[in-house]
Amino acid sequence: MIRAAAERGLVGVTIPKVWGGAGRDYVSYALAIEAIARASATVAAALSVNNSLVAELIAYAGREQQKEEWLRRLTSGDAHRGVRAFGAERRERCGQSTDDRSEGRRPISDRRPQGLDRER
Repeated sequence: MIRAAAERGLVGVTIPKVWGGAGRDYVSYALAIEAIARASATVAAALSVNNSLVAELIAYAGREQQKEEWLRRLTSGDAHRGVRAFGAERRERCGQSTDDRSEGRRPISDRRPQGLDRER
């Protein structure tokens, strides 16, 4: 799906043409993502992450070496050979922290696997 979107110029909508993007404005980008989301929110989210969180950051703040290495791969949909992941962090809501420690959870490193509580 990502490669098909790339063939239609949707995997780098705001990225300059010199780097393989479509070189379009943000209104065009928003309209494209909205239209795609009507058919598949999953594909729209993947394209949005690729465009906004990764490719745009490299295009406008990256070093030339980073641009050379990543932008054409990202805008062609060929970045599956590289890293394509992101993490979401929960923020404080209504003055209460929602991090794991405030919910009584412990970091994975502090947990012991079930059944290994006793000394051997």
